[in-house]
Amino acid sequence: MAGIIGALLGFSGALLGVWIKSQGEQRKWLRDQKPAEAAEMVSAGTNIYEFRSGSKD
Repeated sequence: MAGIIGALLGFSGALLGVWIKSQGEQRKWLRDQKPAEAAEMVSAGTNIYEFRSGSKD
């Protein structure tokens, strides 16, 4: 009986560790996406401006 309880505690601890790790990775991924999204937004704004003003280099 003690072995089963120990195994369950170990398994739940492993699941908790995996969940905590995945949360950190998700935050890091989101943080890394912000500069790329900002660059795309600026590029889109520039393209719209050039299209509307009729100037293409």
